[in-house]
Amino acid sequence: METFRFYLLLIVACISYKPIRSSSLRGVLLLSRHGHRNPTAGYPNDPYRTHEWPGGYGALSARGIQQSCKSGETKALRYSHLLRPNNIYIKSSVSERCVQSAEAFLRGFLPNSLQNISINIVPAAEDESLVMPGKPCPKYDHTLSESLLLNQSKVWEILKGNKKVLDYVGKHSGLNITSLVDFLNIQDTLAIQASYDFEMPAWAQPIYNNYIMPLSQLAYHSLTNSALNQVRSGVLLNEIIERLQKGANGSGENVILLTGHDINLSGLLAYLSMANQIEGKPGFASTVALELHKSWYFQNDLEIRILFFEDETVQTPIQLRIPGCYTPCGFARFKKTVAETLIKDYEKRCNEER
Repeated sequence: METFRFYLLLIVACISYKPIRSSSLRGVLLLSRHGHRNPTAGYPNDPYRTHEWPGGYGALSARGIQQSCKSGETKALRYSHLLRPNNIYIKSSVSERCVQSAEAFLRGFLPNSLQNISINIVPAAEDESLVMPGKPCPKYDHTLSESLLLNQSKVWEILKGNKKVLDYVGKHSGLNITSLVDFLNIQDTLAIQASYDFEMPAWAQPIYNNYIMPLSQLAYHSLTNSALNQVRSGVLLNEIIERLQKGANGSGENVILLTGHDINLSGLLAYLSMANQIEGKPGFASTVALELHKSWYFQNDLEIRILFFEDETVQTPIQLRIPGCYTPCGFARFKKTVAETLIKDYEKRCNEER
């Protein structure tokens, strides 16, 4: 694992807000998506293919840096009182946009700080949870491409059996449409371009809402629920619980930030059967928070709450229902509920005989 260190000696001009703090809060883990980015790829007939995206395809945009910094500011209102020397842990996907988002988050979360902060980054070939596809998983790697096949019934339900739509998209985009991922990439490119007020190409306008968007959503849902991503979500949940437990018993940090991708947030919520409690794909700089609270309801345990911050500006997040656990939900009960689903040995799970 690589560790990047830097000193935060920054003066950030921030609007002053009244802190929103809970005296019962004992620890928190934040799983955040990176901020706004450039398109990850173009397509052959893209009318804006000659546009020079600062930093290149997939890079964090200036807007994304601002979003992540703002996210840090708003989270500080709720969590900064938990900080003690050396009790914050930060881990990022190896993707540069995630690392830069983590840095920007810290500028908002710890303005003017001289604290030596480490951002832990796992190389892609060793990453078992954040970057996709990450560390090889022979038993399940094939499920990514299989989840995106065009011959599945849900695809043809959206197309209403009309193969001409595929031919139309292929002709006008210049792509050889062979997988749902083509629709995911086209839709992403169009959406990012729209965020810069670029006009949508004329060929895409009449089919965007009825075909491009639904097929892109199906692709994202299929990737999120693929066997490979479920394995990686099981590993991620295991790490989350272990880090929260160490923070609770004083043997580890009690403020934890994991910076990754939309599929990490969606995958975790799907793994916990909670994905239907948020609408659509998690947006840029959105965050799933797992909080541990001291509660009068539990004598020898802490209460766990799972919250969703829809974007960087949210100060009062949505509290999600935890399946199989009453509210308030004890941390011990939660761990027991998910114990059999945790994946503690990625190598073993990925190399079992099929």
